[in-house]
Amino acid sequence: MKLSKDVVLEYMQEQMLAHSEDLCFTTQELSEALYMQRSNLSKILNELVKERRVKKTAGRPVYYSLIKEQENSCFYAMIGCYSSLKQVVQLTKAALLYPGHSLPILITGSDGSGKSLLAKLIYEFAKESGIIGKDAPFIKINCRYLAEVSDEKMKDIFFSKTEGAIKKAQGGILFIDHVNRLYHDVQNELLNYVEVAQVSSSNMILVYSVDDAISPSYLSLYTSKFSIVIDLPPLSKRTFEERLEMIQLFFQKEAECVHKNIKINSEVLRCLMLYPCQFNVKQLKKDIQIGCANGYARNFDKKDNQLELYIHDFPNYVRKGFLSYRKYRTQIEQVIPNNYLYSFSEQEINASHDETVVISDDNYYNMIDRKVEELKSHGIEDEDIAAILHADLNYNF
Repeated sequence: MKLSKDVVLEYMQEQMLAHSEDLCFTTQELSEALYMQRSNLSKILNELVKERRVKKTAGRPVYYSLIKEQENSCFYAMIGCYSSLKQVVQLTKAALLYPGHSLPILITGSDGSGKSLLAKLIYEFAKESGIIGKDAPFIKINCRYLAEVSDEKMKDIFFSKTEGAIKKAQGGILFIDHVNRLYHDVQNELLNYVEVAQVSSSNMILVYSVDDAISPSYLSLYTSKFSIVIDLPPLSKRTFEERLEMIQLFFQKEAECVHKNIKINSEVLRCLMLYPCQFNVKQLKKDIQIGCANGYARNFDKKDNQLELYIHDFPNYVRKGFLSYRKYRTQIEQVIPNNYLYSFSEQEINASHDETVVISDDNYYNMIDRKVEELKSHGIEDEDIAAILHADLNYNF
């Protein structure tokens, strides 16, 4: 007897072959075609996504499609690999698969944009492709923690012939994070290793990263040494669909931790989509964890399976998302309709219309629109309008 997973995969493959094109399917379409309960099918599809056999889109409705064989690598588990990170993936693979030997890689980008995650995926892809062995070492040195270390000790950490990072990384990956935080003479010695690895085979793959603290002149020194420089975009440059997918992923992880379904309304979700994250993806993840922790503490004595979160569970600055709503209203309403409740569990994400909400012209967004028009009519500058709106939101919440 066939497993339900196999039935779903076979149907999707048959439909793609019959139409000679890539097709996308909704849960409802597959449920009707295969006579399967929607809840069971949703669980199966999410398992197939985790196994990297099927991919899904963000937003509503969610579409599922088969992953092609050449896409089945660790990089394609990255959110944005088909859009804002497409060039990042292509350039990284080009460096690792370079004929003869892999090239050293320099990763640039603001704090929290995903430099450490990319380094780890470089390691996984190198193993997948047979560039390094399955048991090859991955040595990471975070230079932020070496600021108080003496020059001599720092050299030992990298260059000791018995316990140094370069010795330990032989046959694998050496990832030096925030390399620009080191003393200049140590940086120069590490750059010498890069120059050698650029032109001849090395017994390890070098991956360095620099952060926002580096001066433009020193950054140009680094970029001149590397053939491959990969710049990760900040969260503000990622698409709304990608940010929504990240939010969904982070809530699902928290739902798994607390063993409850986490529920939020569309206003909270819109704020999470729009508020400015100074520390990018890392901050977005942390703020969602804070919101979930506050909600959990508020409901610690309740035995039900639901954990409903409100805007006041999150840090105060998250509500600044309201201030950007007017600018991005059309795009946001396409992915997050009005008056919806979103529920996150370990297996799935559900969106349903909130019947308890009475549609009114007096929601926060329309109030903001009216306030902006009124203030502009009095000749008040945009910067002052933003300050007034933020003060109003603080007071109302």
